[in-house]
Amino acid sequence: MEDKKCFEDVLNEIESIVQKLSSDDIKLEESVSLYKKGRELLKEAKDILLKNEEIITEVMNENIKK
Repeated sequence: MEDKKCFEDVLNEIESIVQKLSSDDIKLEESVSLYKKGRELLKEAKDILLKNEEIITEVMNENIKK
């Protein structure tokens, strides 16, 4: 089973990729690879946010019903 990363870990990885892509010393192949990884991480971050939004909405709705 794969360990799920927390939002902050994913965000830190994205920031690291952005810094590397901003470098003048990066080769085209590496930049394409980093770009692909960054897109995957952005999707992962979005999924984490959506999941937590659902949880918060659920809790709020439960509290309203009480």
